Amino acid sequence: MNSYRYDLHLHSCLSPCGDTDMTPNNLVNMAALLGCDIIALTDHNTCRNTPAAVKVGQATDVLVIPGMELCTAEEAHVVCLFETVEDALAFDKYVCAHIPKVPNRPEIFGEQWILNEDDEKIGEISELLITATDISINDVQALVKEFNGVAFPAHVDKDAYSVTASLGAIPPEAQFSAAELSLTAD
Repeated sequence: MNSYRYDLHLHSCLSPCGDTDMTPNNLVNMAALLGCDIIALTDHNTCRNTPAAVKVGQATDVLVIPGMELCTAEEAHVVCLFETVEDALAFDKYVCAHIPKVPNRPEIFGEQWILNEDDEKIGEISELLITATDISINDVQALVKEFNGVAFPAHVDKDAYSVTASLGAIPPEAQFSAAELSLTAD
């Protein structure tokens, strides 16, 4: 039986909670140094740094899965993982049409940089990425499947931005078959 070390919930400097040091190169290479075999880049409501991370991963022994941490209408976070960068970017485009256009305030939330595989800035997102979309938790699984992906609720043991914090439980209608727990969960 094979065993793998993985982390399927990582943010880059594109996420408002990320630091400018959290570049695609740094994330992938630190994962390699830590012995991870597989990681997923799951920035808040965007996949636009996944092309760079996947390219860096191809130059290392780390498999990088394109992903997103979607904030639903209920303000619950859901990790969405995709087979290809193209699928992830198509989902990104869909989500972009379903998120309110609230200007980012870099002095409060930080910069939201899009980088290439050499960690050169190639763009910036001016709308705040941590706002809730109008996508319901009950629609996420079927929607993500349309983009060749899978989804599961993020950090369900946390007191904020989890489906359990927002709704009290994972609704059966959402049809999730897995959920993310923190390393420190009981």
